[in-house]
Amino acid sequence: MGQKQQSFEMNTGLPTLPLVGYQAPSFSLETFEGELVSFDDDLVGRPMLINFWASWCPPCRAEMPDLVEVAKQYEEQISFIGINVATQDTNSQSQAFLDEFHVPYPNLVDKTGAVARLYQVPPIPATLVIDKNGQVVFRKLGGMTKSEIIAAVQRVIEGSEPDAR
Repeated sequence: MGQKQQSFEMNTGLPTLPLVGYQAPSFSLETFEGELVSFDDDLVGRPMLINFWASWCPPCRAEMPDLVEVAKQYEEQISFIGINVATQDTNSQSQAFLDEFHVPYPNLVDKTGAVARLYQVPPIPATLVIDKNGQVVFRKLGGMTKSEIIAAVQRVIEGSEPDAR
C-alpha cells in the first residue's frame, strides 16, 4: 500500500547460487531509512560481508559486538552489510538492536524473507563473504566468533581460496 516493493533477480550469464564458488544472487532491498540498495549497482565492485540477523535471535546478539568491531577495523578494505530478516521482527525492535550495538554499517530490511530464501538462509544468523566480482568465497550458517570473522575477511582481502563451512 504505497510502499516500494523489494525485488530480486538472478544475474544472467553466470551461474548464481548463494554457495561458495558461485556468483551471489542479485537483490534489491531498502535500508531502514527507505533508501533502495541494489546488489549489482551499489555493492559489487568491493569485497563485502553480508550478515542476516534478527533482533530476537540470541546468536545474532552474541556475534554483533564482534561484527561491529571487525567492520570498524577493516572499513577501508571491505563493506559490511546487515540484512534484517524482518518476517518475525518489528521495525522498532530492529532499530533498537542496531542502536544498542552502535552498528556503523548499512542494514537492509528483508520484509517478506524473500532475500533470505534466495540466499538459502533458514537459520539465522548467517554470514557470507563475497569478493569484489560478486563471487561467494565464504558462507557460515550460525553464529561466528571474532577470530572466524577476521579470518573470513582477511581471506577475501588477500584473495585466498574459497571456504565453505
